[in-house]
Amino acid sequence: MATVTTTCSGLDGVVGCDYLRSLNQLIFVESDGDIDLVNLNPPHAHQFGVGQGYKTLQDIKISRDGLHAYVTELQGNLLRVDLLHPNRSSATLVSSGMTAPHQIVLDEDHNLAYVVEFAPSGSILRIDLGSSKAAINHTPVASGLQNAVGLLMTADGSFAYVSEQTGGHISRIQLNNGNKTHVVSGLIAPFFLSWLGDGEHTILTTESDPANQVVLIDLTQSPAAHTEIAKVPPKPSSVCVVGPDQVYVGSEQVISKLSLTEYSVGSPILMGIGFVPADHIKNGFATTDPGYFFKVVDAPFGGSLPIMFNHDRARDMGAAYYQIVVDNVDVDLPVTQYADYCWDGTHFVLKYNPATPGLYYDVHAASDIWYNPWLGAFVDSTGLKGLHTIAIRLFNASHAEIGKIIVPHPSVQVMIDNGWPIASIDKILHNGAEVPTCAIEHLGEVDKWTFLITARDPEKHLKSWSLIATWGNNMSAWIDGGDYDANISTKPLWEGLPPAPNKVPLPPKLPWKATMTGDSTSTNCAHTFILGVWDRVIDGWNWLHYAEYYKSITIIH
Repeated sequence: MATVTTTCSGLDGVVGCDYLRSLNQLIFVESDGDIDLVNLNPPHAHQFGVGQGYKTLQDIKISRDGLHAYVTELQGNLLRVDLLHPNRSSATLVSSGMTAPHQIVLDEDHNLAYVVEFAPSGSILRIDLGSSKAAINHTPVASGLQNAVGLLMTADGSFAYVSEQTGGHISRIQLNNGNKTHVVSGLIAPFFLSWLGDGEHTILTTESDPANQVVLIDLTQSPAAHTEIAKVPPKPSSVCVVGPDQVYVGSEQVISKLSLTEYSVGSPILMGIGFVPADHIKNGFATTDPGYFFKVVDAPFGGSLPIMFNHDRARDMGAAYYQIVVDNVDVDLPVTQYADYCWDGTHFVLKYNPATPGLYYDVHAASDIWYNPWLGAFVDSTGLKGLHTIAIRLFNASHAEIGKIIVPHPSVQVMIDNGWPIASIDKILHNGAEVPTCAIEHLGEVDKWTFLITARDPEKHLKSWSLIATWGNNMSAWIDGGDYDANISTKPLWEGLPPAPNKVPLPPKLPWKATMTGDSTSTNCAHTFILGVWDRVIDGWNWLHYAEYYKSITIIH
């Protein structure tokens, strides 16, 4: 479970929030029509009503320039706000006439915004941020949503994730055809959605009364899994991720901070890699506890590895400098990679601080306030493969080494895998006969469909695979899937399908049926089958490798 602390209280109907990095401020909206902010540096000064005069506010998203924001009003409006003059009287109406718009997604590269409507049959709406036709400036891109409030989109704009309060669904929508798949169901009043990490594999959301908790949704599992990671004050609505291990939650009367990882001065010097503590890496593979928010089992490493370094303990040991070594060989010398933000108490901003080129990294001074206080360096593993040892060397102010690169010198052994999984729908079979790609197949008297697929990882670090069918107007069905089982005899190796020897045992699967009761389009429509495959490789903060494959046919009577 994450550690929860109160940042500020006594608020009045907090809904959406966003992070202004340049000033290290959390800016949030309240349903009474005010825009408020809280400074995230202690003592967390709260400024009430920095923007006033709005109607029932729902969400706020800050633009990349840090000078403007967009807000939604329940009455049907999207407005652009000048943060230097944030009252509604100075705001610009961008779009109106919508039905209870809630969460906003900005696509500033294309000068667009997206909102989701809270209605029994609501839509995702696309809004042209450059248009002057505010009254009609929105276009539905997906419809039939059931009281949706939360909205996320993938970086390539292909898919959206929405939270639907009717049924407690988190749904995935393919935006080019509107097909919808329920990812998770049965949540209690799920609200706004946020990505955790850069890989678009983990979603954070809140459940409102009576659950009052933050929930993590792992999209790499098949089917997706959800886990409670924190109990928070009543009526939580929004989650704002401001750092790899720091999350702020907006509840009705309280802003809370969630610390996803906690360390102390007495912790090891090399504390871990990203979210994974060093003592949870065995024989090169990472396994975290079942209740942990970043749950991994037998996970190898790849990409750029964030090394978590205990600056406090190193300083107490007399260290002024340190180096990162791999297999007893210095890496990243001269120092060029490591950079972070440090609080500038003179100008009251987070100042970007790249590491000073040279042979050593500097141990943080006790008085410094760093945005990522435990980050020590990054190790680029892309040129590595197999087992390698990462260690830290400590040096005093005279550059004399403290200790040696031998046990018990701080080190961790990691399995490196920078390969990718393979996904392929090799054949679609109707009653045992192959159906060619793009064929029009008559259903006939036998509704039996099977699939020959390739869902494998050559390095044998497969995590999961799933096969779904999509068709018609926002329709989809899960066909089959599999997850890595840590109890198999080949642990920690699973290559996938085929070959069979490393397959996770699954119960016999009956042939899939295209006919869906009550849906005449299920057998009179084009069908696209989607195979998704994840491997278990992580960089410590994210799952890294995902492959996807599409194949389409048309099924008619």
